[in-house]
Amino acid sequence: MDFGEISGIKEIKEMNSDRFAECPIGKSVEGKEFDLSEIEYDKSLVKNVEKNCPLEHGRWDGERGDSKWYPDPDYIPQKSNPENKTWGEILKKYRIDGIPFKDLSLIHI
Repeated sequence: MDFGEISGIKEIKEMNSDRFAECPIGKSVEGKEFDLSEIEYDKSLVKNVEKNCPLEHGRWDGERGDSKWYPDPDYIPQKSNPENKTWGEILKKYRIDGIPFKDLSLIHI
């Protein structure tokens, strides 16, 4: 897609990341100095409303936040997991194969 000289946009590409440092604009400023630490600039671009809706370590069977999420059975969740169990162990314990969401919220089963 070519936008010519409109606002200097020449091409739009889909991003596979939600991190500023990994997007084309972020890469173009790599090595430049700014007022804040890199961590402050490299925050997720995802809105806080969706913060409890998984982005990684699993897959959705439909639209994110409005379908069933199937966690990676080998991944060990880092939060609220004092026993350090894998998702596979957790799912087996509760006899479920995934976690249903509706409108970005967990559906209690």
